Amino acid sequence: MILSKETLNNCLRKRFAALGGARKFAYRYDMFNFLRSVCLASRIARPIIQRFPNSLDC
Repeated sequence: MILSKETLNNCLRKRFAALGGARKFAYRYDMFNFLRSVCLASRIARPIIQRFPNSLDC
């Protein structure tokens, strides 16, 4: 079966578009996890920073 050049280009464009959407979704998921971990870390660090405020001065 011989595919025309236009058909092949259309197939490739659809696949790249699908990959681009998946990449954006993965980025949003990773960014959500990163921001959630920063939020959790700040909750843990807040009491320590409040207890020893002068230890952070340089």
